[in-house]
Formats: sequence, C-alpha cells, structure tokens
Amino acid sequence: MKNRIYILFIIYLIAFVMILPAQQKRGGISIAFDDGYPSWINIAAPELQKVGGVATVFVNNQRVHSGYLTFDDLRKLQNYYKWEIGTHTYHHFNSAKYVEKYGIDRWLKDEVEKSISEFQSNGINRIRSIVFPFNSFNELTSKIAYEKFNSFRRYSPLPLTNKLYNDKSYPGTSIDLGYYIPLRQVKMWINFAKMQDKIMFVYSHEIFEEDHYIKGEIISVGDDYIIAKDDFKPLNHNALCLVPDTNTRIQNTDLKVKGFSGRKILIDNNNLKNVAKSGTKFIVGPCYGMQRSYFEELIKYAAKKVKFYTVSEAVEKLKRKK
Repeated sequence: MKNRIYILFIIYLIAFVMILPAQQKRGGISIAFDDGYPSWINIAAPELQKVGGVATVFVNNQRVHSGYLTFDDLRKLQNYYKWEIGTHTYHHFNSAKYVEKYGIDRWLKDEVEKSISEFQSNGINRIRSIVFPFNSFNELTSKIAYEKFNSFRRYSPLPLTNKLYNDKSYPGTSIDLGYYIPLRQVKMWINFAKMQDKIMFVYSHEIFEEDHYIKGEIISVGDDYIIAKDDFKPLNHNALCLVPDTNTRIQNTDLKVKGFSGRKILIDNNNLKNVAKSGTKFIVGPCYGMQRSYFEELIKYAAKKVKFYTVSEAVEKLKRKK
C-alpha cells in the first residue's frame, strides 16, 4: 500500500513538473506614459495594481511646476506602486532643434542634468531612462542617451523586440487615439510577445473616462467633414482627433477636429474621402490619450499572457538574452 502511494506521488510530481513550464509566462509588456497627468495616479496605477502590473512614466518637469501632478504623486508611483520614473527633459523642447540652435553642452546642462537633479532632490531615485520629446533626436543627443542612460525610445510601428538597437534604443509604439490601433491588434501583439518570448513596448499620455469620446456611425463623408448617424454632445477639448474606422489602424494620417455643427464633425484635412466612408463606426476624442475601457481591457488581457516590466526591467531582460 505504501509503495502504491509512493508511486502515485511520484507520478503526480512528474506531471506537475511537466505542466509547470507551460503555465509560466513568457514574453512581456512594458507600458509607458509621457509628460505628466493626474490620470496616472487616479486611474492607471490603481488599475495596473489590480492585475499585478507596473509602468514607467517619462516626466517633463514643467508638468510638475504647472500643477498637473506633484512630487508626492511621483514618489507614490515609485515607492508604493513600484513604477519607474524617467526623464522627458526639463522643458520638453525638441532636442534636435535645441542642439542645433544652442549646442549640445547647453542641452545636456539645462534639459537633462537639471531635470535629473530636481527629481533626485525630491526623492526620486536614480533616473535610468530617457524619452526625447516628440521622439526627436539626432546623433549628438542619442550619444548622450547612450552614455548617461540605459535606454531610450525610438518610435516604431511594430513594438515587439528581443534585443536593443546598437545605440541602446528600443522600439516603441503609441496607443493614443491619434495613432489609433484596434484593441484586437494590440492583443495579437501580446500573443506574439508570448509565443516568441519578446518584449512589447507601448506608450500613451493620458487616460480619459468614456464621456470624453463621441462614438457613432458615419452616414456621409465630405472633403473635410463627416456626418454622424445620430445626435451627439460636442466635446470641449483643445486637441481632438477622428478615428474614421474603429476596425482599422491609423497610420500617417492627421485627422484633427476643427469643430462641430449639428451632426457634422469638421476635420482639418481636405482628403478625408480617401480615409473615411459611410457605414463605418467612428470615434472622436482626445488625440493624446486613450479610453479607460481600452486601457482596462488591454491590461487585463496582458496579465493573462505575459509579464509586466518597467522600461529598465525590460531592457535588462533584453540584455541578458545576448
């Protein structure tokens, strides 16, 4: 009897060990936010915590000075939520243009070192990562990033990778509404990250509640406007974008909203007929942000498939793959 119990125990143990690797998560996702917004602390961090996730924020110091968030908020993100804090430079100037006008030494002193010094004096740990405003950099600024940081982001339409570029950069894709990507495609990327054991780098700016969006169906398209099938309440926001088809990714198309007139939505683009058509579902909302429902569904799906990493954690994982 004892031998039988022992044999059964060994069988169960072997089965458990064989099943365990299949249950382990492979691949990862690194979510970042740029600039500085209250929704980081009010929405993103609590929701990510629910699914065991973390993120990285790249803060422009002026967002703190202007009151969008505080150093207390950043310390809470760092110490309680275990997020990484990176620099988005002190003033959010275009680095390539700044260096061309004032030189690399002044940019390093006034935009990088000043940013880091202020963070450190307010309890933010060593800044390991940088994101250039507008994802704009040149040979001189990328060299500074290479020497002083462990990574920086370069925009890419495909955010999956298993290695860094030679200059320590990694590919990142925006999931803001202005660069709209259907959620099903983002989920597909997550699946690929898991299957191929890669890291997926995506970024956004702000998260908005659902009342910041207009959703509907297009019944007519003009050169620079669409007409919605149903009435809607106009939005009051200084940077609104149109997604003319919620099933299609937006690429290299600037569809800024100029205004509203009844059910007509006016767009600052005279070639709208080339990208919009009647019968499709549309969304209008803040260009530099995403819907809360989109964010929540994304992170819940990711939590089932892959691991969450801060940017620096993801970079270290990629370095170990060499």
